[in-house]
Amino acid sequence: MNKKIIFVFLILIIFVVGCGKGEEETSGGNTYLGGTTGLLLSFLEDAPPKEVYDGGVYPFEVVVKLKNDGEWDILAEDALITISGVAASDFSLTHEDLQKNPDEDLGRSYLDSEGNIVDGTTTFVNFPGFNYNGVTSGNLPPFTLRADACYKYGTRSMSQLCFKEDLYDTSEESLCIVNEEKEIFSSRAPLQIISLKESARGKEKIGFTFKIAHMGNGGIFEKESQCNTKGIIYENKIWVDVNLVGGNTAAEGLVCTGLQDGAGNKGYVTMYSGERAVTCTMPTSESGDYTKPVEITLEYDYKEDISTQLLLKHTVA
Repeated sequence: MNKKIIFVFLILIIFVVGCGKGEEETSGGNTYLGGTTGLLLSFLEDAPPKEVYDGGVYPFEVVVKLKNDGEWDILAEDALITISGVAASDFSLTHEDLQKNPDEDLGRSYLDSEGNIVDGTTTFVNFPGFNYNGVTSGNLPPFTLRADACYKYGTRSMSQLCFKEDLYDTSEESLCIVNEEKEIFSSRAPLQIISLKESARGKEKIGFTFKIAHMGNGGIFEKESQCNTKGIIYENKIWVDVNLVGGNTAAEGLVCTGLQDGAGNKGYVTMYSGERAVTCTMPTSESGDYTKPVEITLEYDYKEDISTQLLLKHTVA
């Protein structure tokens, strides 16, 4: 009986250790954290308070907490926080007082070389000096106080392309297969590359089509447009850059269709209903069978917001 118990105990130890090793290997092989978040916004507790008073007797501040939860660095000058929902002059402020950049750059979240998660930068943007200087005859309906963030962001994605002398070979001994859906890894960001499919385009040319999807809750704008909502030409535009890793993309003849205002492998596309497909082709110039990584980079301005209710009460004399 004792021998049986010891045997079962040893089997359990082997199982637990084996599972632990499997988890380490999986996390170590990941290219990116993955996920669909970018810059996270929240109000600091009691800043603003839920209730304020009239008559210039109740000064308060609004503090917006920022955390870069995605995998793209944000320079301080590339993020603008704007407070809206109240008239600045009613609260003893100017319009300029309601717009600020953070005081520091917001470094990205990422996986280190050991597979550990390194959190992105967290910082706070303070808007002091709020004080309602008017006098009301009673409590007013709640104001909606909103904080908007416009920031430059991006997405990086990686996959492997298959190059073969016989592009249609699907034998079990084959190093790789051309005509199939490929695994793709995307960095954590509100825009994702959700699929990539490679195919043969003749005897000496391959093609691949990848799909971009908007997975966040904010608005997409052309990069460096400062989230311009007054011109529809800036909305839903993304800069796309497709490159072969470790190679000369231009010399190898990579061309993507539908890209505007750029070169053969880069340019703008416009998203429709939250998605867009892009197709690229290139010749198979080298002999032999091999794989080659392809990197797809998306760049854009992104806008999102948070809001809270602010109740203005009358001060009883």
